[in-house]
Formats: sequence, C-alpha cells, structure tokens
Amino acid sequence: MNGIKPNNLPGVFRHSTRKQSRSIVIGLLAMIVGFGVTYRARADWMPDVNQTPPPLTPTVDESTPIAPTQHRTLYRADLWCQTLEPQVVELHIEANSGDPEAEIAATIGVVLKQWTGSDLGIVGYRVTVRDRVATIDLRRDPSAARPWIGLSTCEQFALFGGLRETIMNEPDWNIDRVEFLSLGKPLTF
Repeated sequence: MNGIKPNNLPGVFRHSTRKQSRSIVIGLLAMIVGFGVTYRARADWMPDVNQTPPPLTPTVDESTPIAPTQHRTLYRADLWCQTLEPQVVELHIEANSGDPEAEIAATIGVVLKQWTGSDLGIVGYRVTVRDRVATIDLRRDPSAARPWIGLSTCEQFALFGGLRETIMNEPDWNIDRVEFLSLGKPLTF
C-alpha cells in the first residue's frame, strides 16, 4: 500500500479487501464521469442566450401552386418569455385578397407550425372576423397529452400573446381585439 497504513485510510476502505477497494474506486470514478457527461449534455441542450431565435420559414408543398409573396410581421416570445419580438417573414398567401379572414388564417397557420408535434395537440383552427374582432377557434386532438390548462405561463404568453400581437399589429387587417376559443368555448386561464 505504498507506505499508507490501513488505519489512515478513509472509513470505506479501512475494512475492505484490495479487490473491494478497487471496485469502490471504479464505481466512484464512473459516477464522477457520468455526472460530467450528464452536465455536458445538459449544457449543450441549454439555448445560447445571446443567439436570436431562428427565423420562421413556412414549408410549402411543391405540388401546390405558390401564391404571391407577402411580408408579414410575426411576434415571438424571447428566450425569457418577457417580451414579444417582431420578426418579418415571407408568406405565400393571396396578396391584397380583400378577405382578412383568409389572410389571418394563413398567418395563424405559420405561427401554429411552431406548435405541431407538441404534446398540446393543436390539429386545426377557424378564424372569423366581425366588428374588428378576430375570433380564433382552436381544435385539439382529443387524445392530446395536455389540456389547455396545462400550458405554462410562458407557453400561454408565447402562443396566445404571439398570435394576438401578430394579428392586432397588422395595419391592413384593422383588428382591435382577438378572442380565443376551443370548440366554441372561450379559453380562459
């Protein structure tokens, strides 16, 4: 033992055989290395706070004829869910169609693409505009993992706040208020 007397060893090693001590040391090293790997993996997972979110780019089915391009300002929550930041994107919707419902619906579709694949299960929506009020009736998959009430405050802000700001800040649509429904019933949190 290279001059170390058994009585001077830490308690776990004092009454162990050499083989047991080696197993304990290997186990401790594995735990330390495992913690380091876990820590690195979590550090890689964390978003870079100095990086701006990637731009939204709607996907277009190539078999569908592409409508003229319009630039729309979408609002997305920042990384800390404190503010909604404007982001100009290109949308392929009928330019100046005169039907704000169609334009709003196309814009909502782009915003909701961020939420596809989430456990919230948004599968569709309807838009109506009446007296400068846009009503968005969201549809969920009945087997979705989380109910609306399961949204965190940040998710509520990102989804509903982003949609509201996007719609109300578009001067061509002249919308004063946005209401959200689920299957015809008001969403309240």
